[in-house]
Amino acid sequence: MKRILIIILLSPLFHPLIAQPAMDFSMTDCSTNSMHHLYADYLDNEEVVIIEFFMTCTSCIEVGQAITPMFNQLAIDYPGQVNFFAFNYDDGFDCNVANNFVSTF
Repeated sequence: MKRILIIILLSPLFHPLIAQPAMDFSMTDCSTNSMHHLYADYLDNEEVVIIEFFMTCTSCIEVGQAITPMFNQLAIDYPGQVNFFAFNYDDGFDCNVANNFVSTF
């Protein structure tokens, strides 16, 4: 009985550790001008999705480059099922800026 009471009392502390569902999106890709739907195109098909929110600064490019090894390993482990998206943090950049940033890293 003591264990159950302790678990019940401590359970609110662990609530933030429970995974939250990703917010669905439908967006046009700057490089291909094709529409992407997060759930319908990727998550419902059990594919891996990596999303980077970027700012155009030198240190941001270095952080983006740190994602590359993780992406490469997942692409080896799950061929054809790994997708990478780079979003600007405030939706204030046009496609030229986004494409230049992505090609930099």
